[in-house]
Amino acid sequence: MGRKCSVYGCKTGYVSQIGHEKLSVFRFPKDPEQLLRRVRSLPNNLRVEDVKPNMGVCELHFPPDVPKKVVGKYEVSTEPPSIFDNVPQSCRGATSSKLRATKS
Repeated sequence: MGRKCSVYGCKTGYVSQIGHEKLSVFRFPKDPEQLLRRVRSLPNNLRVEDVKPNMGVCELHFPPDVPKKVVGKYEVSTEPPSIFDNVPQSCRGATSSKLRATKS
């Protein structure tokens, strides 16, 4: 089973393919600063300490020209997601004050 898209309202779930298109799900970064940046970009109440290895964000939430780097055998986005068309307006932008960084 692959990674699940963690964006509220995203219908991709664990699906790695929509129609005939292959769909990538980018895992959350391990670097604490980058992880916090990624989590804060999401329009949900996800907290850094709640991020699990099977969670990620599908490519539908990234612009097509987002910069990527190769880590091991995978391409990873270097920028946080920014496309949330399927997220209700009432859920956008109101959650960042509830997010906390994890203790090192």
